[in-house]
Amino acid sequence: MGPNVARRRRRSFLTCVLAAGVAGLLCPTGALAQALQGRIVDEDTGTPVPLAVAVLLGPEGTPVTQALSGEDGLFRLEAPTPGFYILEVSGLGFGDFRSSVFPIGDGETVTLDVRVPADPLRLERLLVEVQGSRGRDRFQSRRDRGIGFFLDRAQLDALDPVDLIDIFRRVDDVQISWAFTRHDDGGSRPTPTVRAGPHSCMTYMLDDRPIRAGVGDNRSPLSLFPLSGLRMDDIQAVEVYRDLSEVPAEIRNSAFRPVWGENLAYHELTCGITVFRTKLRW
Repeated sequence: MGPNVARRRRRSFLTCVLAAGVAGLLCPTGALAQALQGRIVDEDTGTPVPLAVAVLLGPEGTPVTQALSGEDGLFRLEAPTPGFYILEVSGLGFGDFRSSVFPIGDGETVTLDVRVPADPLRLERLLVEVQGSRGRDRFQSRRDRGIGFFLDRAQLDALDPVDLIDIFRRVDDVQISWAFTRHDDGGSRPTPTVRAGPHSCMTYMLDDRPIRAGVGDNRSPLSLFPLSGLRMDDIQAVEVYRDLSEVPAEIRNSAFRPVWGENLAYHELTCGITVFRTKLRW
């Protein structure tokens, strides 16, 4: 490493330290793939904030990818290309956060630790009483249509599935295959691919939020956070729509999965949709 490069890296480190007192710590960690990672915590207590929505935006405010924080408050977002980005965070019972524009260099991982203020008034009046029943109401409304496969918490307890994939084994006309896939935690392990026919695919939603890989990432969504860490105890209900003809009109846009082939050729697959509903949003 030449002396000029060393000086530039020292200046970047000082910038990260100075920024820490404003909105968290922005700091490249030297990982091989460019990404943004961090922890979302309560501003006053420092306790982790689970199931907060972290959205990576382009410099003009266009969403690029999103993820939910885990029980430990951790999140990770992969940036499709080096460039300038913005992070937005919103959580149940907490105030919103929006960062200033920051760079992610080629092959860098940037860490941003976010402190969000508690907002109990908003939690009581909006997210719990209004939105808190929306998951249950939507599930019941769609089940009343009689199109698709539905399991509520009592039915899940009766089936006693070992894991998420065990649910699909109970659904007619669904096939499961396995392949080693890189996960968001950096590990590589067997990951299922769920299909409802030889030429179909499955997309996924968590509480009506689509779970998708970043641009150019063709991995199975089940290898992506938060689905890769979702536990059976977190799930209140499941909706499975095996192909586009079963998918309700209001979520049909999420049944199209972008795929990049050779020479970055772009096309879309028409898929079924599985909706996992969590106890928190029920």
